[in-house]
Amino acid sequence: MRSPVVFTMTALAAIAAGLSACGGGEFGEAELTGAIGNFTFGDEVSAYHNTGLRGEVEFTHIVLVDRKIDCIDMGWTTNNYFFDPPRVKFPFAAVQFSWSAPVEESTYSLVAGDGPVDGWRIIAEDIPANADKEVDADTSEEGTVTLTSVSGGAMVGNFEALFADGNVSGTFTTSECRNVR
Repeated sequence: MRSPVVFTMTALAAIAAGLSACGGGEFGEAELTGAIGNFTFGDEVSAYHNTGLRGEVEFTHIVLVDRKIDCIDMGWTTNNYFFDPPRVKFPFAAVQFSWSAPVEESTYSLVAGDGPVDGWRIIAEDIPANADKEVDADTSEEGTVTLTSVSGGAMVGNFEALFADGNVSGTFTTSECRNVR
């Protein structure tokens, strides 16, 4: 039988590993201005990224959310919101940049079909109590995203994005989050 001290140390190590995998409780940083739909971006922002493989294709996502959301609750993200829109239980607005190719320090167009990155705006609102609701998502009409630093731990950059129902611009320094898929 394990002693309580060994069990406690093992449990603490597992919790620390789990937090590390999710960004360790760090929300990243972003300064955003603008609005999409009924949401206006303010001081409370979460800025995450993840890079991985989908089959043999490398992907990268950067997600900027209008409130503090723990990494563990970011599993709603997806590569394409038109084909499989996720259902969520809490309201938010987000801007997401999705690459289906390796990223590097560069400026990318957010015009659909104009390069390897898609710009998304994702809105979850009017969610019934004790229920969930499909997010509303749309791609950007124009804009750019510039990555000035790319590393596993953080991605730094700025962007300007125009959507059918608003525009958002700003700067970001992300925290890695494996739940961003």
